[in-house]
Amino acid sequence: MMKQIRENEADDMERLSFLYKKYRFLLFKVANEILKDRFLAEDAIHNTFEKISHQMDRIDDPDSQKTMRFLVVVTKNTAIDMWRKRKNRNEHETGMDSLNEKENPVMGINSDVDNRVIEAFYKLPDKYRDVFFLKYSSGYDNKAVSEILEISEAAVRQRLLRGKKLLKKELDEKEKKDGKDKGH
Repeated sequence: MMKQIRENEADDMERLSFLYKKYRFLLFKVANEILKDRFLAEDAIHNTFEKISHQMDRIDDPDSQKTMRFLVVVTKNTAIDMWRKRKNRNEHETGMDSLNEKENPVMGINSDVDNRVIEAFYKLPDKYRDVFFLKYSSGYDNKAVSEILEISEAAVRQRLLRGKKLLKKELDEKEKKDGKDKGH
């Protein structure tokens, strides 16, 4: 039994090492865009891998888009938490508003999806987008999303509901605007 546990731990360490080698530059870019500090970005990556080391059972295929999205979301949330702590300590303020995820190639949204939906989706606040990515793009259930984002399952359900309402509202407004533009 102990031998099997040690073998599983060794396998997890090997997979963790593979993930680090494969995604470290992408994750550094994500963290550095938020923190605007190379050393803090490296700390964020370290903290990310520390977090995921306890969740290796969630990673089936290290090469998959699902794994990449999982790592990006965890890194992004870790970096945002670090940024907030720095901001709260009044050490140094950075421009979170300057983040532009539209330039981020991480999303992997299919090109055949209506551009209006993509535009509306990017207008959603981060807390709704992250839940949508993990739930619908990466295929995690509500419990897994709640554990990854460190929020309750009720909060996941609420964010999904509110996010859908915001998307619908934005798309309805866009449709009305487009209808008016065509009528002139």
